Amino acid sequence: MWSLFRKDKVENEIVLIVDVENGSVGAALAYIPVKDQSGTAQDKPVFLAGSRVHLPVPQRLSGATLLVEIKDALYIALQNIRETTYPARAVVFFSPPWSTLRQGKHGLEWDHNDDVISAVSAAVSESFDTIPISFQALGTAASSVVGDLFPDKQGMLLCTVTGEVTELIPVHDSVPYGRVTIPIGTNTLLRTLRAHTDMSDAEVRSSLRLMQHESSPIHSALAEPLAATSAHFVKQYIDAVFDLAPHYLPSDVLVIAQEPSAMWFARMLAQSDNAAFPNLFPQGGTVRPLRNSRLAQHVISRSPTADAIMMLETAAL
Repeated sequence: MWSLFRKDKVENEIVLIVDVENGSVGAALAYIPVKDQSGTAQDKPVFLAGSRVHLPVPQRLSGATLLVEIKDALYIALQNIRETTYPARAVVFFSPPWSTLRQGKHGLEWDHNDDVISAVSAAVSESFDTIPISFQALGTAASSVVGDLFPDKQGMLLCTVTGEVTELIPVHDSVPYGRVTIPIGTNTLLRTLRAHTDMSDAEVRSSLRLMQHESSPIHSALAEPLAATSAHFVKQYIDAVFDLAPHYLPSDVLVIAQEPSAMWFARMLAQSDNAAFPNLFPQGGTVRPLRNSRLAQHVISRSPTADAIMMLETAAL
């Protein structure tokens, strides 16, 4: 017997999330609940499993080399989560330099690099056959969920720190209205530490968390080069923010990065004594890192390794 006027039920789905930046590649599987007509879901999304593979920290950047390293790293990340479950579709999020925001016919529009789209598509298809793939900018994801993460803030300046680039996006009511980048990222900090120690890249990454505490011996030993790196970042940040000055500039800054890098860069800004800050923010303001604990209010994580960026992207789906 057939039922008249029956509508097929839209099922919850498992989505493959791929995060492609310039210093690492991540892959995750997430359970995304169905949203009703108002765009509200009854359940929270669930971060099931994730894997992030860091690229070697280069002394000199090469776009061609970076593209090859990204493809190789993505294969590894996909294999690390492949046995968890099978996704219905894939969503790929790009960070600079793979995404740019430009003025289009209907306002600001995101463009993505064709070469990295081809490389990522090939890697996903090889691991999960021919599932549908869509592409977004990390800036889109961050802008769309910042209002849910901080409902008391109508506008925020998003400061997203990746391996080699920091991206600044002012957002009002979850809509981005500008963009500027700084050629400084987490790898800048790693190079500073590596130049003053005999530690490997892996050892330097693991020591970042320890060096957050000013009482730690390694922090004291590297206080001078760390201060120089901090001052350089703040100077670049101020110059970039002045480029956004013709627009309304939110005084609340949200630093988005993997922990502990988010805390490092937020502290650089919050503790700076640069005299230009009062001119930029005459009414004062706040600087805060995006913490995993904040994301956990909106995304349930069942993965033993928390990944702030891919949890943010899960919340955006």
